[in-house]
Amino acid sequence: MPAHVSDVTTNSFDEAVVQKSKTAVVVVDFWAPWCGPCRTLGPVLERAIEATGGKAVLAKVNVDEEPALSQQFGVQGIPAVVAFKDGKIVDEFVGAQPARVVEQWLSGLLPSEGELTREEADRLAREGRSGEAVAALERRLEQDESDHGAALRLARLLIDAGDIGRAVALLRAIPSGASEAGDAAGELALVELVSSGKTEPPGDAASSDARFSRAGGLWSAGSHAEALAELLELIRVDREYRDGLARRALLAALGHLDGASQIVEDARRKLAMILFS
Repeated sequence: MPAHVSDVTTNSFDEAVVQKSKTAVVVVDFWAPWCGPCRTLGPVLERAIEATGGKAVLAKVNVDEEPALSQQFGVQGIPAVVAFKDGKIVDEFVGAQPARVVEQWLSGLLPSEGELTREEADRLAREGRSGEAVAALERRLEQDESDHGAALRLARLLIDAGDIGRAVALLRAIPSGASEAGDAAGELALVELVSSGKTEPPGDAASSDARFSRAGGLWSAGSHAEALAELLELIRVDREYRDGLARRALLAALGHLDGASQIVEDARRKLAMILFS
C-alpha cells in the first residue's frame, strides 16, 4: 500500500481522519471489493494523493466491513469520496471520475503556497523565532506582493519589533476592498496607540485622550494587562472615542497576545459586557 494510504475502521476513524485532518487534507474513500467503479477510482485517488507528498492522505473505508461508518456519513452509493480539513467535511463527490478531474478537485483542497508560508510564519512566531518569521514573510511578498495576508502578518511582527514605519507602509498598502482591510485598520489603530504613549498625556488625567495616551505608554512598556484595562475603561466611558479608535486598538492588541491567556479571555469578556450591556 502507498505511503500516504491506509485502511480505516470505526475504531481508528477519529485519529486517522478527524485528528489527522488538522495537519493535512484527509480524503476518505468509501468503497467495496465487489464495486467495479471503486476499483477504477481507487488507483486514481492513490496516485493523486501520493503526488501531494504528504499534504493529503487517503483513508479507505470498506463499507462491507464498516457499515456503521457509511451509515454515519449517509453513504448511499459508492464509490463515495469525502474530504476533511480541520476536523470537518469540506467537499465530496460520488462515482468514478477521470484522473484529471480528481487531480483538479484535490488541488483545490490543498493550501496555497501563500497559506503554507503564513502558517509557517505563525508557527515560528509562536516559538519565539520572530526573525525567521519576518524573513519568511518578506520572501513571500517578494514572490507575490498582492498577498495581503502575508503583509498583515509581517506588519504585526514589525509592530512588536518597534519597526513602526515599515509596518505602517505595509498596512496602508492593503486595499480597502481586501478581506484583510478591517484587520489592517485595527493594526493602524494599535500603531496610533503606541505613538500616543510616547507623548505627554493631556493635563486632565480623566480625559479620553489621557486614557488613550496612558494605555499606549503601558502597552509599549510591556504592561499589557494594565494597558487593556485603560482601554476598556475608555470604551466604557466614551464608547465612540474617535470613531471607535480605542475599540479597534484593543482588538488589535488582543491579536498580539496569546489567544488562550487569561488576560485575553478576561478582556474579551469585559468588552462584551461593555458593548452589550
